[in-house]
Amino acid sequence: LATNGKLATVLSYGQTGSGKTYTMSGIEDSVCADLFQDPQNQISVQFVELAGKLVNDLLQESQVKIADQPSGNVRLLNAKVVQVSSPEALAKAIARGKRRRSTEATDKNGVSSRSHAVCQISCVNAKKQLGILNLIDLAGSERRGDSLFHSGERQKESTEINSSLYSLKECIRARMSGKPNNVIPYRSSNLTRILRPTLETSDAQLSVIATVAPNATDSEHTIETLKTVCSLIGTLPCLEDEVEVPDAPVGRLLSPKQYSNDDIVSFMMEKKLLKEEEAKNIPDKMNGRQLMRMTIMQLKNAIYSQDADQDRAEKLFRCLRRESDRVGRLELKQRIASTKGSPPCADRFFAC
Repeated sequence: LATNGKLATVLSYGQTGSGKTYTMSGIEDSVCADLFQDPQNQISVQFVELAGKLVNDLLQESQVKIADQPSGNVRLLNAKVVQVSSPEALAKAIARGKRRRSTEATDKNGVSSRSHAVCQISCVNAKKQLGILNLIDLAGSERRGDSLFHSGERQKESTEINSSLYSLKECIRARMSGKPNNVIPYRSSNLTRILRPTLETSDAQLSVIATVAPNATDSEHTIETLKTVCSLIGTLPCLEDEVEVPDAPVGRLLSPKQYSNDDIVSFMMEKKLLKEEEAKNIPDKMNGRQLMRMTIMQLKNAIYSQDADQDRAEKLFRCLRRESDRVGRLELKQRIASTKGSPPCADRFFAC
């Protein structure tokens, strides 16, 4: 798209430490090679980071301002523009910018990115058409528990990161609401101001990469990441013909993470994973949220006593996640039914 005079954006989103920067590095390598397949392409790059209310140039020591243009586009004022003539030169410029990006050690990640990185690559093709490719590596989303023992400065950074991500979600919700004369709060953060042309231009394309961690303790993060990406690309109203689940049972749906202690006992006995005489082994204060965060070994140690119970612990681990998925699909079906008549999804948004 960028080589054909269009606007394209690749956005990586996920919890801290889930591999966003690593994934984006591979994309950057591919971009460097692809943009120079036509020797007539003129390539330049700008690289900034969004740190709270500040916009810092990563290719030189300076502050950058974001200027909104009447056409709906944005300009990065005072940002250094580096002209490159080869894949190696482009890769070198990107690497130089990444070295200057703010990173700090946190409880979840030893080199956690504390800012959103925006690499904007401009391409003028042989027809003198200007195309732009935005590579945006978002800072990782964090739960309150992830930053509980951080210093005051780290907690402030976490608050600013989550605030900008929330602003992005609000803009997407406002666009998908379909309400007439609805004001979309693009100016609520620098991130949404930069993304505005991508979201508003009819022939622009946005690709979203969701990164998730494989740990059982991060399952809540994974679910929230996928929900957010679905809202970003507007897929929820489009799943009506794709989701096939049984009708929801009468009464309230209960996910395993919402189980009380009695619910845990009932579930395990129903699945024949607990004998009546073993019910006393389950700690009185254990709830579903704690249970869903446990690994297989933790389940065995907390509920079962013998090494031979490893298989039961593994089966419990799988059953809990299958039940969580089943309830999630039922809830999704209900939400889809309640959103009938919502505006159709834009076919220019993609998720990876």
